[in-house]
Amino acid sequence: MAGRRNPRTQNLLSAAALAIEGGLLVERGERAGAEDLYRQAIRVNPHLAGAWLGLARELIEKNNYVEGIRSALRAVAEAESTLRETPDERACHVARAMALAICPVPRNPSKAP
Repeated sequence: MAGRRNPRTQNLLSAAALAIEGGLLVERGERAGAEDLYRQAIRVNPHLAGAWLGLARELIEKNNYVEGIRSALRAVAEAESTLRETPDERACHVARAMALAICPVPRNPSKAP
């Protein structure tokens, strides 16, 4: 349908800029400011996997594991959704892999030692 905008790409550059700035704050040790920027990026575009990943990392750093894992899972979901549309999107592959590394792996009780 002509004229329809993809919600995944609306305000993408603004959201990405906020998420990148959040990463720079992390490098400078300004973690509270970084969390705020990741949350702003998510408000601008809730489909940006990198923003969800950054938020997850900051929440886990603050020992807020429940919300951190939820954010990591959302990063995985958003990355996978984007990859269905653009399978070669390297940043989404990276964000997905990093978010999966954060998430606990469920154990299969039947295969426990």
